[in-house]
Amino acid sequence: MSARKLFFDFSSSLSRIVDGLRREYEELFEKDVDISPVLRREIAHEPQVEEALGADFADETESGIREYGFEAVAVYVPFHFTTDWGIYFFKERLNGFSYIVSRRLNLPFEDAFACCERAIMEHESFHFQAEYCGTVAETILRRRLYAPYRERFKPYNEDEEAIANASMLTSRSPRIRRIRQELQRLCTVSPPGYRGYPKYLGGRATLDYGEVKRFLSQTLLGKYETVLFPTRLEMSSRYWLIPTHYLSFIKAPESIDALYFIYANYRVQDVLKKLLKLYRDDIENLDEGVGREPYHIRLKTGQRIPVPYHGKNGGYVLAKIVNEFADALGEDRKKVRELVRRDP
Repeated sequence: MSARKLFFDFSSSLSRIVDGLRREYEELFEKDVDISPVLRREIAHEPQVEEALGADFADETESGIREYGFEAVAVYVPFHFTTDWGIYFFKERLNGFSYIVSRRLNLPFEDAFACCERAIMEHESFHFQAEYCGTVAETILRRRLYAPYRERFKPYNEDEEAIANASMLTSRSPRIRRIRQELQRLCTVSPPGYRGYPKYLGGRATLDYGEVKRFLSQTLLGKYETVLFPTRLEMSSRYWLIPTHYLSFIKAPESIDALYFIYANYRVQDVLKKLLKLYRDDIENLDEGVGREPYHIRLKTGQRIPVPYHGKNGGYVLAKIVNEFADALGEDRKKVRELVRRDP
């Protein structure tokens, strides 16, 4: 059996378990957030190794990592928020990341690609681990833990990102060892949190499992003593469990922002507040709507932009709202989406 086939068998089995959990413990999960039909249509399940594409996107990828950390290359979408969960790789950025590493470490591009894909999977799989630990505790206590935690730390928890990078850098995979030097450089130039990975390193640059467990118990349970949540010691191959998707943001240009909005658990109310804060010189007010249109964005020009979504809706509709707002102002859609995404 091929490694890729084995991966699909494992991830499909876990997806069935997650579906069962959502049915049995409905009160613990958020309303299922849908992804764009366009985005879903562009999903592939095999990576595409393209050195020329990597060369084209290398500079943009490094800039993205400096702005967003490794979430510029891939995003973990939690199963608490959507049935379309898993790791979403952005094809152009994964190739761009691989091109950077290939050139700086003088590696064949195909080798660099395999190493970079594994590194990103190691980073993103810690986000899965944190969610998994929350789910274990939730099903025992019959109390919502993971979604409220994510609500408290929008857009992301700096310590969770620091541990994700520390977990990646201390992986025993030979592929990580080959590129660790460059991974450390990129971690160091990443945003707050991502570059804080040394806090979670133990002796001889190993992962400090005690600190990881303390983090999980504090954030999920509010306990300051160590709770025996599973770490990489108990979940050494956790990345095999996670559904993995590959997307071209050239073909689906809103995919990065839409998936990031889901990852950060943003809702309509969050995005409307961000727009009001960022564009207070252009917005007169946010009006309560009527009937099928709960809200209107009223511009100072007198124009009204209907927002026909409940305040707790999320997913791709958030990118749609921002796009319509950008069009009304005559602004570039991508620029406005990035402003909303960056705003804390």
